[in-house]
Amino acid sequence: MDLLKFMYCKTLSTTTPTGLLDVLMDADKFEVASCMRYCSNEMPKQQVITKLALLSLDLPLKIQMVGAVQPLIYAAR
Repeated sequence: MDLLKFMYCKTLSTTTPTGLLDVLMDADKFEVASCMRYCSNEMPKQQVITKLALLSLDLPLKIQMVGAVQPLIYAAR
């Protein structure tokens, strides 16, 4: 539902790092590049915790290679 809301309103109701990561995965599945960029830009602004960093580094390689996700991977490392 968050992905649909973003597609129509350009806003997300979820602000937690794990929620943003879930939306990022859905955005990749449905190829919504603008949402991937948004999530990737918002996640580093959150307090980076070890769990989030590990989850980010555990993303599938296909997602890690997307240019919009590179800042997130860099912040996780």
